[in-house]
Amino acid sequence: MGRHSLLHRLKQIHTVQGSIEEPDPIQKLFITEKIKDTIPLLFYLTNGQVFQSTGNIGRQKGSSNFTTPFFRLEEINEPAFVTLSLLMPHYDHLFPTDIYDVSKLKKTACWIEMNTKVFGGVQYLDSHLVV
Repeated sequence: MGRHSLLHRLKQIHTVQGSIEEPDPIQKLFITEKIKDTIPLLFYLTNGQVFQSTGNIGRQKGSSNFTTPFFRLEEINEPAFVTLSLLMPHYDHLFPTDIYDVSKLKKTACWIEMNTKVFGGVQYLDSHLVV
């Protein structure tokens, strides 16, 4: 996947996420499910490896550090940078064997900025993983 097609796909994902509107207080009374405004993403490096990052290195109060391959696209900074927030994975198993053992993802306040030139591809996941 070329850099331009990767950026084009990321722009599409960003547009979809941005089009999800927060309901007004009256509408919230009738909504039974939480609004899903996050499309979880996996990024692959140009060598085919899954990109991962570590979050909460300073150990904010009440939380420990974590490593994740799951991200939310926050912003596209032309010509080639993206701002990503880290999604914290939760597993049903005590010792997960791979990323496919994830049962849910939680939004965090941890962010990174990446040059898209290091990415060879992107995969989006089901938004119902995010709680």
